[in-house]
Amino acid sequence: MLTTSQSFTSRTSALVCWVCFVAFGSWYPFSFDGVSLSQALDIWLYSIGDRKAKTDILVNLIVGVPTGFLTYLWLSRFVGERFRRVFDTICIAGLSLLICLWVACFVEIGQVFFRGRDPSVVDSICQLLGSIAGMFALHILGDPTQKFDRKIQWNWDRLEWPERITGFGAVLLLTYQVWPLIPSISPSELKAKLALLISSFRVNEIAASWKSLSILSALGLALVFFLSSCTGFFYERICRKLITNNAIALRAILVVLFVFLEFSKLFIENRLPDLFTLFACLVGLTTGIAIGRKDID
Repeated sequence: MLTTSQSFTSRTSALVCWVCFVAFGSWYPFSFDGVSLSQALDIWLYSIGDRKAKTDILVNLIVGVPTGFLTYLWLSRFVGERFRRVFDTICIAGLSLLICLWVACFVEIGQVFFRGRDPSVVDSICQLLGSIAGMFALHILGDPTQKFDRKIQWNWDRLEWPERITGFGAVLLLTYQVWPLIPSISPSELKAKLALLISSFRVNEIAASWKSLSILSALGLALVFFLSSCTGFFYERICRKLITNNAIALRAILVVLFVFLEFSKLFIENRLPDLFTLFACLVGLTTGIAIGRKDID
């Protein structure tokens, strides 16, 4: 069973990671635009009259739910031991509401400082309403993490330090592959992406792209290779511990999964499958699997 200190730390980490995740997705691709804070507030406030698509409203409502859930979960451990039951609930609800309001405003106002983003008061309100729904859900259903504390701790204790580090690298790689998690299913946009993809796979285009590869792009490919190596190592070690049979089939599944993830970028906003990234990913996975296998043998 996790101790009180460990449980509080894990809840704090989950909340901080979620807020960073939402901010990252809302501000991507980070094309900075120099405006003052007062101008940002004015732009955000005057956006209240803008019409929003139903999909935008739905997305912001959904994004707000984990914020309220995790905030209430965090404060329930931080405040709950210091007050009586009724006063405890009032304090947790009030503080959670303030934190969720700050997160919703912080994320949307922050969009003003980046070109191509669409800050909106309506989005902040939708996120706040979603957070309230998440808070109510947790208050009514109770803390679901208590059921998994022992299992999480047991699995964590079984991992050695290389597996913990490379597991974090695997999470980073998966996040990078599907970032910014904004779907792009417009028929015209898909058609344009497919045309670009087909042309980029021609031999002359591949050669031209390789010659014009910038230092920054090369560093990005090196990072993909490193994270893929971590993923392959982690996957091999975990499979050897949990599943001893069908090792070849499991490795093939991993390769197919990452090929699928690369081409799924067709359906993600501002992303396009890249042959060099796919090659770096596959070579990295193979390298990581080989190292993990040798380390065990």
